[in-house]
Amino acid sequence: MNRPPSHVVHIGFDRKHERLLRPEHHSTLLLDEASAKALPARLHDRFAAVGELRVPDEADLGNYDFAFDQIAAYADKFAAEFGAPAAVVGLTEESVLPAARLREHLGLAGMRPDTAWLLRDKVGIKEAVRAAGVNTPYFLPFGPSTTAEEAVRITALMPGGVVLKPRSQAAAMGVEVFTDPAHFVDRVRDSGLAADHEVEEFVSGDLCHARQVSPQYARTGAATPIP
Repeated sequence: MNRPPSHVVHIGFDRKHERLLRPEHHSTLLLDEASAKALPARLHDRFAAVGELRVPDEADLGNYDFAFDQIAAYADKFAAEFGAPAAVVGLTEESVLPAARLREHLGLAGMRPDTAWLLRDKVGIKEAVRAAGVNTPYFLPFGPSTTAEEAVRITALMPGGVVLKPRSQAAAMGVEVFTDPAHFVDRVRDSGLAADHEVEEFVSGDLCHARQVSPQYARTGAATPIP
C-alpha cells in the first residue's frame, strides 16, 4: 500500500534552494507578494500551492514574522487540502523565526522560537556565546532613553570606534560605524536613537567566510559560485 505524499510547508524561498525540493512531497510555499510574482512559472509549478503574504514594501528582516497570522492561516488552509504538514522549512534569513513559530503552532519537530530568536538578536546571541566561553566584542543594548552623557561614558570603553546597529536586522541594514567615538556622541546628542539597537566596539581583524562546496568541486577545493 502506497503512503500518501508528505506535506512540507516552505516559508520564503530562493532559487538556489530548488534542488532541495522532493517530487515525493506535497510542497507548499508562503512567499511575499512581490517575490511570488517574480517566481518563474517553472519553479512556481513545482509547488502544490503558493500563498502570497502581504508585507510592507521595505527591507526589514521582521516582515515575515510580522505576517505570522497570515502564515498560520495559510498553513491551516493548506493542511485541509494536502493533509497535516510533516515539516516546516525556512531557509532564508527572514523566514527562520516565523518557521520556528509555525512549527510550534503545528506541534512539529525542529528549531523553536527561542533558539531562532538568538540567531536574530545581536545582544542575545553575544550573551549566549560569551556565557559559553567565546570572546565577544564589548557591547551594550541601546535605545531612545540613552543620553549623550551615557554615550560619552560608553565611548570611553570603545576607543577604537563604535558600531551602532539594529538588534534584529541582517546584511548590514541600519548599521553605522563611527571610527571617531566623538562622532557617535554627536549622533546621539543631535538625533537620538531608535528602539531596539545595540552598540559594540569596532574590532579590526581578518574576516573568514565559509562557503558551500558542491560534490563536483569537492576534489579540487573550489567553492560553489553563489548566484
